[in-house]
Amino acid sequence: MLKAIPEDQIKFDHISDHGTRIEMLNPQYQLPKQPITVITNLAKFFPQVGSDFQIHVNINGKSETLKDSQKYISSKLDTLSVFGDGFNELKKSFSTSNETSDFLNQDDGVSLEVSMANTEGNIKTLTMKVTGWIGTYKSTRGQKKNQSDFPDNYVAVYSHGKLGQFNILPEVGKNKLSEVYLVGEFFVDEFEDSHYPDMALSNRQGYKTDDPRYRVFSNWLEKTVSNAVSAKQAVVKQRKKVAGEKKKDKQIQKEGELRKSVHKAISQIDSYISRVVTKSDDVTAGKEVVSTAFKTIGLKKLEVKEQMRKILISQTEADTLVSNCIYSLLLFNGFDAEDILYTNSEDETSHIPFGLNIYDYLQKFFAQSFTDKPLFVIYVDSDVSPTRRGVQMEIGAGWVSQTAYDIVKCGKNNPLTPLNAGKRFVEIRKDDTGLFLTTVQFTSMYEMIKHACQLFDKDPRSFDDNKNELSKLADIVDVATFNSRVSSI
Repeated sequence: MLKAIPEDQIKFDHISDHGTRIEMLNPQYQLPKQPITVITNLAKFFPQVGSDFQIHVNINGKSETLKDSQKYISSKLDTLSVFGDGFNELKKSFSTSNETSDFLNQDDGVSLEVSMANTEGNIKTLTMKVTGWIGTYKSTRGQKKNQSDFPDNYVAVYSHGKLGQFNILPEVGKNKLSEVYLVGEFFVDEFEDSHYPDMALSNRQGYKTDDPRYRVFSNWLEKTVSNAVSAKQAVVKQRKKVAGEKKKDKQIQKEGELRKSVHKAISQIDSYISRVVTKSDDVTAGKEVVSTAFKTIGLKKLEVKEQMRKILISQTEADTLVSNCIYSLLLFNGFDAEDILYTNSEDETSHIPFGLNIYDYLQKFFAQSFTDKPLFVIYVDSDVSPTRRGVQMEIGAGWVSQTAYDIVKCGKNNPLTPLNAGKRFVEIRKDDTGLFLTTVQFTSMYEMIKHACQLFDKDPRSFDDNKNELSKLADIVDVATFNSRVSSI
């Protein structure tokens, strides 16, 4: 039998007039070590905590006080829908903790009618007055999920000031990922109306789901939960839009700085590029001068946060058949169209963005070599490419920036300086009937593809898979057939 504590032994640390003190001397369950954890849990069970009712928690000399449950929770929300009066602190705290109150919805309260038998067996129409609120957390960081004893995402139901069901969300939600942001509290006194049958479960920790009052309320709440999820999605969309605009402004500013620097560099090295690609005796001197020019303007210190492209296929329109084969093999081995800059591709994703000057874009592309971003160029060298100003600019810019590259030779002549500086190249032949290469030459082609994959941490497809893929676009022939066709070109 419990014995009353003598009044002279009753002492309250935080109040002087009256209150209730609960001491747990030998708890059977392990309690949290920090009082703030207990306060956080109690806030979910006592929504009436406010100026007239506060909870003080002391654990091993450490104290915390729950002064206002509504204020404590609402400061963490980014959307809030309120039904009925009496939630002023909730709305006030929500508005002051958010930059905008566009996502604060207010309703006068909800009346739900249900026909059911009362305790005397007579069918009556009962009007349930529903008040409460539902909102979504700004973030789920550090949140306890619904598998814990006291999850942070819950929708509680109270009746006559008492907690009737801590979390009705599993019954009314649709198990969507966005429901982890939900939290709410609703008050329905009619759930414990003495004129109607008792709808509480035997353990007093929930309600009978087949009770007409529960069904009508849960149907309404299901729609309310769905609306709350939609509000959260609107907030996320708005945040992404704002973040995107800020990111765009920063990107424009950074691109402006980058463009200005690259233009300055190109103006200094442009005269050297034409000499470098035609005069081998000027390579060393030209390289020193243009390298100094880049360092002088600080281009190496510029940072490009997001890479434009990973691979450039440098080619002319006359060599589209060869370039298409290379492009197809890159896609076959895991690269996306947006990873590749290839102006003659049938996929617009690989083109220069609409509205941008091709040389401005190429300048920005090669400037990436002066950051920690990997870059790779495949030069398709034919008999017409030395006469194309654009190709020569790409060769010169790639040489200055020391960009990783490989060469695909598809002309009669060998590549010119600086592409012929002892570098091994892939060879593919073409005539009026199409393209062909030997198995040995395809091996070099496959090595080039593996080189590209290695630079960007991609796993290349097998040798045979690549050979079969290329054979759909070009003939892979034996040496005898190759020699006979070569002699006819």
